[in-house]
Formats: sequence, structure tokens, C-alpha cells
Amino acid sequence: RYQRRVHGVDHKQDLVQRFGVQMFPTCLYLRKGKYYHYPGNHTLEEITLFAAGDFKRSISYDIPKPKKVNLMHTLTEKNFDKRVLNPRGAYWLVLFCDKEDTNCQIVRPTWESMPVAERAKINIGQVDKKESPGLFRRFGISKMPSMWVFRGGKRYEFQMSYNFEDMQNFAEGGFSSETGLNVPVAPEVQEQMGDVIVLNDKNFDRKTKAMTGSPVTWFVEFYAPWCGHCKTLKPIWEEVATTLKHQIKVGKLDCIANKNTSERFAVPGFPTLLLFKDRKFWKYDGKLRTKEAFVEWAMKGHTEGPGADGWMVPPPLGQPVPPPTWSDLASTVPSDLSRMMQYHSVGMATIFGGGAVVGFCFVGYIMLIVIVLKWSFESSDKPSKNKQN
Repeated sequence: RYQRRVHGVDHKQDLVQRFGVQMFPTCLYLRKGKYYHYPGNHTLEEITLFAAGDFKRSISYDIPKPKKVNLMHTLTEKNFDKRVLNPRGAYWLVLFCDKEDTNCQIVRPTWESMPVAERAKINIGQVDKKESPGLFRRFGISKMPSMWVFRGGKRYEFQMSYNFEDMQNFAEGGFSSETGLNVPVAPEVQEQMGDVIVLNDKNFDRKTKAMTGSPVTWFVEFYAPWCGHCKTLKPIWEEVATTLKHQIKVGKLDCIANKNTSERFAVPGFPTLLLFKDRKFWKYDGKLRTKEAFVEWAMKGHTEGPGADGWMVPPPLGQPVPPPTWSDLASTVPSDLSRMMQYHSVGMATIFGGGAVVGFCFVGYIMLIVIVLKWSFESSDKPSKNKQN
């Protein structure tokens, strides 16, 4: 007469908490809004009898309603960049609003009705103007509500009516038809963290003078806030800054919030450590990540081994590459010759030997011409002198 189904639930914490399960295995029989605890032995015969009707002898309980899961992330000035601008995460749909604004109150029910299926692949966040006014200034938000998609370092504005269909279509991919705007850099909050100097897109060239050549050497960590290796490096990097503060300036730059500088130096991963000196930069490729290893490399190790000559500092993105000066070209000649002798010794020996032979032949040819010309001039003068006598 009855069709019964058996389901197994393995460590689903929301269901475990919802039904107050404290022991495993626990069998519950659910029927018509009620549920019954199975108290017997876990044998096929006894469980079958319980499901067939013996459950009526047990106490019934109302099936508890599921707890409402809050899938809406509250975004603030402190957590916005770390969450929304994380390149490894899903993209974000963010609503900028004011809880007391009438238009925001009208849109809110539609906003909260965004389907859970979409929220599984799209992070949904909300920024309140009273709690985070700095984010409104940073993104130039003047009207409310204002909805944006953040993806891949770009932001896309929702410019249609705030109805469910348009909002859902925009979130599911309609934003890609809009022109993406660059995400503005967060305003500089702190210039220095202990002895480590905080750098960003705005102050990098002004402080390091990497393009023009600074009398001070800089050792800079390029990091990401979510990077586990960067978090491990943080206390060590602060020790490095304290140790070198009278000789080398030590800085750090958030690559997620400062993409222009990160792309300018083609940062391949995090953390990346670069040393800047004399309009060149060197990349730390050592295996050890200790204070002693960093200090030794920064003081003299960067001038030894592969890459010891460094690379010229590229200009900021969007600026033309300045032509090299004669001093730049002259300064590279010794290092270029040394590198060629190191990796192409046979070829260079052949070139120098051939060049020497050609040079001697050329000099001998010139000397021969000079001797012939001198002899011809002297012989032409003798007849004229005889006639005069």
C-alpha cells in the first residue's frame, strides 16, 4: 500500500544540527510532517517492521524548518579587495546601496530573491554607504542602488531596470556585452608597516626612482593578500627590513590592488622579490627564504651567478620606452663581452682571431700605401732639382 524510500546522509552538518542528531548511525522515519526515532536494532527485519507500522508506537516530532542560510556577503573597505579582487575565486555581483534609501528598499526584495543555484557559482555581496563610504568614493558611486559585476580585474555596471529577469541575465553573462572598466586602486592607507615601506601604483616610481636611478637600493616584495606563502614570509620580511634599514630600503606591493605595477614587471607568482638599483632590477631565485639568505643576496649575492647583470627597468604601462643613452650602451659592453666569452668561447676566440688577422692586414695595407706615396713624391722632386742646377 505504501511506497517508502530509504536515504542516507553522510556528515551533512546542516541536517545533523536541524534534527539534533548526536549519535551515529541514527535512523529517522519521516511521514506527513512528522519524524520518528528508530530505537531498535539495525537489522533488516526490525527496520522493515518499524517502517511498516511500528513507528506509531514511538513519539512523533514536528519536522523542524530549515535554517535560513545567509548567502549575502557584507563587503567593507577592509575585506573588499581580499574577497572581490581575488583572481582565483568566482566573480562577484555587488550591490552598492543605502539601507535607508527608498529606491534601495524597493530593489532589496528582488535582490534577495536571486536564485541559490546562481549564488553557488557567483558570489553576491552588498556594500552599505554608511558603513563603507570610502568604497563609494573609490568607485565613483553617486546613484543608488548601483549594481556591478567584478571579474578579472574589470568592473561592469548594470544599467537596466532592476527587475528579476534583467538582473539574472546580467549576472549570468550579460555583463560581458558591456565595456569593462579598470578597478581603481585602493587609496593609500598606510605609508609604512614597521620598517617595511608600502608601495602602490601611485608612489612606486616617486619613492623608488627605479626609472631615473636612485642612490638608494630597494628590495621589494610583490605579494597577494590571499597567498599563504606571502603570509608565511611576512614576519621574515619585516626582520629583513629592520636589518637592512640603514643600507637598503625594503618595501612591499600588493599586486591584486596594484595591477599596473605588477604587470609592468611581469610578476609570475607570489611572492616575487625584486631588487632595484641603478635603473636595473634583479630577481631573487634562491631556494632559501630566510632572513640571512635575503640579506646576503641583497648585499652582494645578486651580482653573482646567472642574471647577475640584471634587467633594465621598464617604463610604466602606457608610456613609450625611452631610447638608450650613450652611457647606457657603453655600460653594457663589458658585461655583454664577458657573457659572450662565457657561453660562446670558441666562437668568440674565432671572431677575435679573425679580427686580429684582418686588422693587421688592414694596417699593413695602409702602411704600404703611405710608403708608396712617399716614394713617388720623393722621386718626382729629383728631376726638377737637377734642372734648376
